[in-house]
Amino acid sequence: AGGMHGDCVEVRHAMKFMMLNSSHLSGVLPHVRTIQAEREHGFRAATFCPIPVGDSPSSKRMYDVLNFGCIPVVLSDDLVWAFSHLTGGSLGHSSFSIQMPQAVVQFPADVLLEKYNSSQEMMGKLPDGVLLYDLLKESHHSGGSYQSGIYVNSLVQILLKVSLKNIETLRVGVQIAAPKFRYYLMDPAMTAIPTSSYAFPNGGAIQMMSLELSQRKALGTDNIRLQCNEERNREHSYVNHFPCLITRRSFAVFSHHQLPLLMLFSRSGFKLYFLISSFINETPH
Repeated sequence: AGGMHGDCVEVRHAMKFMMLNSSHLSGVLPHVRTIQAEREHGFRAATFCPIPVGDSPSSKRMYDVLNFGCIPVVLSDDLVWAFSHLTGGSLGHSSFSIQMPQAVVQFPADVLLEKYNSSQEMMGKLPDGVLLYDLLKESHHSGGSYQSGIYVNSLVQILLKVSLKNIETLRVGVQIAAPKFRYYLMDPAMTAIPTSSYAFPNGGAIQMMSLELSQRKALGTDNIRLQCNEERNREHSYVNHFPCLITRRSFAVFSHHQLPLLMLFSRSGFKLYFLISSFINETPH
């Protein structure tokens, strides 16, 4: 949702072109409404919900999809989860989400396999330790880069190879993690937004923040102050794993043969959805 914005708009353009190519394949569109105003229907129906890079190191869509039971697939070199190990928190984000470089939706499999050959773990891994690089390699070498003569996007190839065991593990992780990011407890009898009545937040997010503040207090404010000063005075440099400045012409080349992300598959007794239409609200140039 939100359209073509953020620090890496070209990632969303890549997703958009893949979505438009859905007309080239049969039986790939899920029978759920995924228009901007009703994107929650898509979240609920989906197994995986790709989250493109946004305006900051976090995205509200990461937390939205959790509340609908969808496994977040974070497509960014920089996005981090609140309360996670990456921020000094207690949550292991790999137990309820998949994260991979934004380049995965921008480049074909052979390019990615060459690019990450010497740093395969950077492409990400699943809860059981399986590398996403290995899944893409297996798919590409077995002919998975094409379906009915149409090029299959690297993200689609990877997600199609995720095992049922990993999907179930991630789903359980989503159920455990989702309440920790809610400001209010879920109440079926709720008829109005709690903030409209100035209700005090009673959800897991408040508990998590209280826990982390208590842990910081236990460390001592002086120690925290010294650590902050040390970090502030340290020289920093940004390492961009993949540039976002890809020309529109490059996407035009890929767009004619890439598989869309909005897909419905039936495999091994479960349905695998790739939801992306909620992130798209423009027409191609």
